[in-house]
Amino acid sequence: MSSRPRSWWEEADWNGSGKVSAVGPELEVEWFEDGRARILFRDPMLTKTEGQDGRWEFTFLTQEGESATVASHSDEPVELRAWEGAGEAHSLVEEDETLTLLLRQKPWEGELYGVRARALHGEGTTQNTEAFYRIEGDTVTQEESTRPDFSEAQPQFRYLQLDTGKDRIFLTLYWDDTFLLTRRLEETGETGEVWGRWQDGNTAITLWPDAQCCGPEAQFRLEKTGGLRVYDGGGPASLPLKEGDAFQKIGKLLDLAPFDSAIVSQVVDGDRPALFLSREEDPELLDAFREMMLDAAELRNPRWTDIDTSLPNLQFDLNINGEDITMVLCPSIVAGTEDKYLLVEKTSWMGRVTYTYYQTQQGDDYFRMAALFDEAYEKDPQVFTAAMAAQTRALTAAISNLDWSEEFPLDENGIPQEYRYVLREQRATGYATRSGRQTWGAGSRTCQAKTGVYYCTAGTVAVRSNEIPYGTRMYIRTPGGGFIYGYAVANDTGTGLVEGIIDVDLFYDTYEESVLNSVRWVDIYILD
Repeated sequence: MSSRPRSWWEEADWNGSGKVSAVGPELEVEWFEDGRARILFRDPMLTKTEGQDGRWEFTFLTQEGESATVASHSDEPVELRAWEGAGEAHSLVEEDETLTLLLRQKPWEGELYGVRARALHGEGTTQNTEAFYRIEGDTVTQEESTRPDFSEAQPQFRYLQLDTGKDRIFLTLYWDDTFLLTRRLEETGETGEVWGRWQDGNTAITLWPDAQCCGPEAQFRLEKTGGLRVYDGGGPASLPLKEGDAFQKIGKLLDLAPFDSAIVSQVVDGDRPALFLSREEDPELLDAFREMMLDAAELRNPRWTDIDTSLPNLQFDLNINGEDITMVLCPSIVAGTEDKYLLVEKTSWMGRVTYTYYQTQQGDDYFRMAALFDEAYEKDPQVFTAAMAAQTRALTAAISNLDWSEEFPLDENGIPQEYRYVLREQRATGYATRSGRQTWGAGSRTCQAKTGVYYCTAGTVAVRSNEIPYGTRMYIRTPGGGFIYGYAVANDTGTGLVEGIIDVDLFYDTYEESVLNSVRWVDIYILD
């Protein structure tokens, strides 16, 4: 009676000579002269039976910045699983709750730097295991994860890589100078992540990925070229990018909150009538435009086509989470399609205007939006609204009516030459009196005694008085100077400040200005 032929892992000598080991309490990595490798992962959640529903992933990082990932994604019994990225492999779960992975060929080349291990457990379990193990010589040491908690973080900019086939790569830059680069594989639904810190210059964004995700000396740059950011190379091969990869800025088009307001305009008889739209009075138009922008978030690279000059463009000026965005809806069908129209984001930086092209998913968007505009315009045919004037003023001059420039002059960059300290990236909102009548702040008496200003005007702001006393003089602007509130004085407080929701509330002379500038991220220079 013939016996079953033995498999390669049964034939191999796993305890013989020619083995190099790195050993730790939870992870052991062994590799052999003939190229084999063995990984023993002691996950305290595993048992011989419950472990059958788990999925595992190991990423091997080298000193040179190379990385290789092997992962099991099936629900088969552990002994029958296929491992992606591993070639020939065999796995089993031992009685002592150890996952053993046997590899016929080790997946990494060079000196091993560390291993990221993930155990993703099946239905009925609520805890996953994820850890980083640093390898130094023959010792494996578990390190505390350096990955920031992005779950509550507020993104500053977002970029999407184009022309990647079925894979999509998102780059998100956050206000605290951290970034998250996410690579999603559409076929498997799995996601790989790179995280670290970033710094923005005039011509490039430099990213420093964390050593736990990309090796000890990872960094790369994105060059600014028009509306695109192009990978410059210079980073380790472990990054899911190659030189020449292009990214397209998508700003706040993903996870888009409803708009509080917008300015919609078009050219009519040589003029540009502009209408201020608020959620209270124009929810249908705002929601229709938001729906179109959400469609545009599913980016495809649009093809050029001739523009129908008989129909006007519709321009929308918005402020979303403190960022000014101008979107233009063009009445031209994208070449080769029957139902896709162009949506254009227009931005300017240091006097240079750039255009980023998207396309909508519904061909009737333009005509629906144009009809809604015409209906609103007929009710109030303003050529240049107070809201449009306010936006122009915000981009060209200070909004505040106060002026202490003789005592606190500005330098050539528009920053006070002398100040006590500065509060960076403070969340600022806007408020006004809708009646147009004079109103007094909670700190009017103190403010009047210190500065002579007693009623609320553009330049008086609400603060937490225990942190910024009433009567304190300030200078307020966005870090890049795209929005300048100007000289200000602490004169009021409010619920949002007391509850810690916002950092400062800026008073505006008109309600339209306060809504248009609903949220800003500003630097506050404390002058005295």
